[in-house]
Amino acid sequence: MRHDLDDAVEKNLAIFREEPEYSALSTLYSVQVIDMTLSAFVLVVSSATDQPPTDWGDIDLILSALALQLPIESHKNRTFMIDSVYLRWLLPTRVDLDAGLKKMIQDQRIRLPHLGLVIPQLKRDQLSPWHQARLQMSWEAFLQLRKPLTIEGVEAKFAHRVDEALVAKMYLEGRQVVQRFTPEVLQHVLLGDMIFEAHFLPSEYPAVLNYLAALFEQLPIPQAPSLVAVIAKVRPYVIRAVHDKKWFTADKQTWIVRQNRLRQPQHLLTLRELAQRRGINVTGTPERWQVSFDSVEAVDHITDAGQTRWHANNAGRARKVLLPVVQKLPVDQLPGRINLPTAIASAALLGDLMYARHLQPLRYWNAEAFEEVLLTITHPLHTHTKVDFCQFVRLLLARLHDTWSESQSQALVAVVDELLTND
Repeated sequence: MRHDLDDAVEKNLAIFREEPEYSALSTLYSVQVIDMTLSAFVLVVSSATDQPPTDWGDIDLILSALALQLPIESHKNRTFMIDSVYLRWLLPTRVDLDAGLKKMIQDQRIRLPHLGLVIPQLKRDQLSPWHQARLQMSWEAFLQLRKPLTIEGVEAKFAHRVDEALVAKMYLEGRQVVQRFTPEVLQHVLLGDMIFEAHFLPSEYPAVLNYLAALFEQLPIPQAPSLVAVIAKVRPYVIRAVHDKKWFTADKQTWIVRQNRLRQPQHLLTLRELAQRRGINVTGTPERWQVSFDSVEAVDHITDAGQTRWHANNAGRARKVLLPVVQKLPVDQLPGRINLPTAIASAALLGDLMYARHLQPLRYWNAEAFEEVLLTITHPLHTHTKVDFCQFVRLLLARLHDTWSESQSQALVAVVDELLTND
C-alpha cells in the first residue's frame, strides 16, 4: 500500500514538472531547489495521509505541512512560493485553500514575486490532459452558480458566448475558478485576450461589459462588488481599444471579416442574376425550362491548387450531376422564393464556384471551401433570399448524401446550418 502511494506521489510530481507553472518557477529558482522543496513538502503531507496528491482533501493538513516547512527554511518566501504554486496547480477549485494561503502570507509576513511570474498563460489548443480536466471543472463550478441567475434583457445565446470566454480566460490566464475570481486577474483578462482574441465584434463590447456587470452583481461570491468595480474602471479603455484592429490576433481579424460579410447591408440581387453573371442562363417556366452556359474558359477561375491544375473537362462535371437531381425535386418542396429555374441556377452556380475557386470536383468537396463559396454566393443576397438559398442547399445535400462519406456529408451540412443560425 505504501509503495503504491509513493508511486502515485512520484507520478504526480513528474506531471507537474511538465507544466508551464513548473517552467515559470524554474526562471526564479534552480531545478534542484524546486525539486528538493516539493519533495520535502509532499513527504510531510503523505506521512500523515494514505491518499495520493490528486485525492488530497484535508486542507488544514496541507496548510499545516506547509507551515511546518517555513520556520526551518531560511528562505521562507522561496519555500512558500514553490509549494503554493504546486498547490494551486493541484487543487485549483478549493476556495478554502486560497483563504488559508492568504492567511499564511499575513502570519509569516512573506513577500512574493508578481503573480504573472508563476502563472504563465496557457493556450487553449495546447492544453495538457491535466489542465483540460481542470478547465472543465472550472466551467462546471461556474454553471452551478450561474444557472439560477436571471439577467434581464440578455439573449441566452449571447450570454453563453460571454460566459464561455470569461471562464476560459480567467482559468487560462489566472488559474481561477469563479469562487476565486480576483479583480487583478479580471482586469488583466478584460484588457488582454478578451480584446485581443475573443470572438466579439467591436460593436458588441458595450453589451459584453453591461452583461458582466449585471452578472457579477448577482453572483453569490464575496468579492463580487470588487469585480463590478473593475468593469467600470476598464470600460473606457476597452471601448477605445476594440476599435483599433491592430490589437487583434490574426484569427480574430479573420473572424471579424467573416462576420462583417454575413452582416453587411444586403442588395436585392436574385440568385438567377448572380448565375447569369457567371454565364449560366435559365429561361422558360417550371414546366418547360432551358439552361445554357457560356464557355467554361470564360469563367474566372484559379489555375492550380497545390498539385491540382484547372482543366476544362472537369469544370462542368458537377453540373451534370447536380442538374438532374434538381430537376427531380418536387416543386412544392422548394423553399420560399426558390422556383425551379432559380434552383437550377443555384445548383449550377454552386458547382461552378467549387471548381473555379478551389478545383474541387463534387465528390471531393470539403467544408472549408464550401463555406467560402456559400459566403460568396449569399453575401449580396437580402435576408429572405439568403435563408431560402441555404434551405435549398440543405435539401440538395440531403439528395446527394451518398456522394460523400458520412463525416464529409455531416461537415457540409454543418456549414449550411451555421449560416442559417447566424442569419
